This record gives sequence, C-alpha cells and structure tokens, in this order.
Amino acid sequence: MSNEPLVVLADEPTGNLDSAATLDVLQLFKDLHESGQYESTRAVTKGPDVVANAGQAADLGGRRPVTAAL
Repeated sequence: MSNEPLVVLADEPTGNLDSAATLDVLQLFKDLHESGQYESTRAVTKGPDVVANAGQAADLGGRRPVTAAL
C-alpha cells in the first residue's frame, strides 16, 4: 500500500487460496482498514467466506445491498 490509496480494489483476492490463507488475507484487509491506512475495500468474489467477513455486501444479481456481520 505504498501509494496510500483511499480504496483498495480486489478481484477474487482469495480465489486460489486454502481456507487458512483466505482468513489471513481477510484479516490483513481488516487490520489495514482499522489502522486508517485506507477507507474502504471493494472485492469481487464468489467466495462465501469473503462475504461473511464483509461489513456490507451487494448481490449483483439482485442489485440490492445486503448487510453482513463482521
């Protein structure tokens, strides 16, 4: 995050990872956000584990925001 972006865009950030590595990546995103290094992460995913760890999720098929627990 050398350029200090306000938003991080991630396309399938955990698509080819095992479950332990997936949790590590999700925790990294959360830690960086909580530290104030950036304001938001936007991820495109089919992974239910990523959605379950999101503050908010949008189902693009239904095009309606869905609140998810952190």
